[in-house]
Amino acid sequence: MADILRCEALLSDYPDFRKLFRFSFLAAGQTAEAVTKCVRS
Repeated sequence: MADILRCEALLSDYPDFRKLFRFSFLAAGQTAEAVTKCVRS
């Protein structure tokens, strides 16, 4: 995560910069088992 934040600080000055790093499946379940099931499907 530190690498992502460091790179974001370096790149955010570019006019076309957009945050694209997303893992929506991390919030896909209430339990670790539900998240794992979502990631593997």
